[in-house]
Amino acid sequence: DFRLFSCARYRLRWGRGASAMDRSPAEYEANKDERVGSESVSLSDHDVAYLVGKGGQTRIRLERFSGARLQINQGTAEVTGTDAERSRAKLAIDITLQQRNGGRISADFEELERRSDVDIIDVPKDVVGFLLGTKGQSLRALESKFCTFMFFDNDHVHRDANGGSGETKRLYVLGTQRSREDALVEVKEMVSYKTGKPHARAPLPPRRDGPPMGARYDGPPMPARGYDFDDGRGRGDYGRGGGYDGRGGYD
Repeated sequence: DFRLFSCARYRLRWGRGASAMDRSPAEYEANKDERVGSESVSLSDHDVAYLVGKGGQTRIRLERFSGARLQINQGTAEVTGTDAERSRAKLAIDITLQQRNGGRISADFEELERRSDVDIIDVPKDVVGFLLGTKGQSLRALESKFCTFMFFDNDHVHRDANGGSGETKRLYVLGTQRSREDALVEVKEMVSYKTGKPHARAPLPPRRDGPPMGARYDGPPMPARGYDFDDGRGRGDYGRGGGYDGRGGYD
């Protein structure tokens, strides 16, 4: 089962890079003949440093989720890929730069929700910190595991769509269809664990869109540990016993 191979743990050398692994057959057929192009995004010196990140990790994370290639130099980012890949990469660059120092995200959220590569889920307000973790580490771990880009709309509060009396914040999940589906399953399980309300998990269909036999994995292995699910308040590590372990299980 190729779901076992995390986007962050391995780099798949086939197709159009790591994101190709998570395309549904319909997505692959729709995009296999799409021509690759390049375009530039203007950046300030501070933008360049932030997008590259420590050891290039931010750039690598954006490449892995979008499928595009990013060449970041002084004053510009060269984005190479198909139309869909470049669109995802540019959106992620914009949101990432706005998130610096806890910055407010200015975006047309209604337009975002109309994108074919975006899914949303409303998360109870008292569970948002649990999903984020300390300094957003838990959400970043989910992004790496499922090859997605995820962020909350912190400026708008929604009513519980399930008829509850609580308030929710909307989580946006950007990526390929399979990546989004898998990420949403785990988010729902985390919410279920935190709220104590059972989540009915629908069985996943057999994966038939994995890589060909003999595909080579040459990326560096990630540390074998769970996520730091600490409610965003520095309280314990659920990945080290006594709770949710970040891999769909409980200790």
